[in-house]
Amino acid sequence: MKGPPSHPEKIQEKKLTNSKRERKGEDESNGVNKNEMSNPKLIEYYKVLIKDSERSLNSLDAFVTFKTIYNAYYLVYFNKKNSIISYDLGLNKKINEIKNAHLKDIIKLIHYYDNYNQRNLVLSEDKKDNVKIWDVENLECICNLNFEEKKQNTINIVSLCFLKDNTKINIAIRFINEQFIRLYDISGKKIKDIKGVIKDDFSYLESYYDQNQKKSYIIISSKENIKSYDYEQNIVYKKYISFDKQLIQYNYSNINIYDKDGITNLLASNSIGIRIWNFHSGGLLNVINMPNLYNICMWDSEYIFARNGLMSLIELKTGKVVKKLKFDEEENLFDILSIKKGYIPQYENCLLTQISNGPIILWILKNKKKLFEIIRK
Repeated sequence: MKGPPSHPEKIQEKKLTNSKRERKGEDESNGVNKNEMSNPKLIEYYKVLIKDSERSLNSLDAFVTFKTIYNAYYLVYFNKKNSIISYDLGLNKKINEIKNAHLKDIIKLIHYYDNYNQRNLVLSEDKKDNVKIWDVENLECICNLNFEEKKQNTINIVSLCFLKDNTKINIAIRFINEQFIRLYDISGKKIKDIKGVIKDDFSYLESYYDQNQKKSYIIISSKENIKSYDYEQNIVYKKYISFDKQLIQYNYSNINIYDKDGITNLLASNSIGIRIWNFHSGGLLNVINMPNLYNICMWDSEYIFARNGLMSLIELKTGKVVKKLKFDEEENLFDILSIKKGYIPQYENCLLTQISNGPIILWILKNKKKLFEIIRK
């Protein structure tokens, strides 16, 4: 592991205060009917928002979105020069850029809100297994993990995630050819190895923090099943089984945990379908069989967007495709990769998607699209 974090060059504008943004505690709904504001059936193509964004062949996590502590809404992405760029969605402009954030090609970004220190963190990973954590609002690298003991020519990190917690920040990493998970804190110190929970060559890691129980879990998916692991008690909490032998040969690659009607649900998807379990009991709640399903984005507890051909809106209760989204321009020549929900004060809820050649596309609600076309005229 390498020593202290590097300090990137700070360029462009410094962070803006609330007074400069003129956002002073505004209500996100802006008086719009909340049902209409959140109706995903109204989402339509709007424009290419970012043209210089880069994507990686090895990861679908090439950008993140979040609300900052200064009440702004950020899109953070990387470009071909390995710069990490913060884009203010409300102001419609780049705010800052961390130049040469990595020496090698960046392949992944992950967002985490550090509730204890009240700051947004972005993890970046490059193709040589260097992992850094950034406080992007203050343009500061707070952690630099460099796994130099791994001297192979291939990418050694299979999967990694923040461990969601209210008091500390830890990272779980699964390396190739290792049948265990390593836990690190952000100083780079290894906390422990978790053994006996991985049985195949690929396991996708996610995490979940239960606010009611004040417990953190690592979610581990494999060909056999999905497990939730209580790493403080060092026990497997629950196993989530599909009872469908056809699914066993397919790894789950998207995990989402959300509350609906007082029940915590675990939704997992792979290339042939979706399964939803009760997180705490492990009981199977819903089965949606749908081939060629990739890149799940939760809109709310009722609907998801997913790449199914191009992009589909799927109703979770019925498993039906209720809308297929289409491009208005030549971008329909390219597959949609990353799909994330965002928020822009002018448009309310929106979608941001990245296509295979790099650009990030903005999709907004139909009623807002018409409004802004009228204003421009």
